[in-house]
Amino acid sequence: MYARVISVQGNPDRLDGAIAFLEREVIPQARTMPGFRSGHWLVDRADGRIVGIAFWETMDDVNASAAAMKRLRERGASLLGGEVVATDVFEVVAEAYGDTVQP
Repeated sequence: MYARVISVQGNPDRLDGAIAFLEREVIPQARTMPGFRSGHWLVDRADGRIVGIAFWETMDDVNASAAAMKRLRERGASLLGGEVVATDVFEVVAEAYGDTVQP
């Protein structure tokens, strides 16, 4: 499994619009992409930063989704009045869940 981790820095006052775009556009499109397993999006409301982590079955899936996800990232950054400051891909080597959480 692989994870694409992105960080977008923008205007804290525009976070709600960017979150709505995430819920309306990014998540539904990601769910249709081959190999997409899950995603987690985090926000820092004080400084206007969004960090997204999307998990993919294979590196081929990461590569196949790259162009579409780049367009979505750039559109989201624009809505946030900011920019994409980092995009990285990592191999996932371990994962853990609490006793009450089922993956």
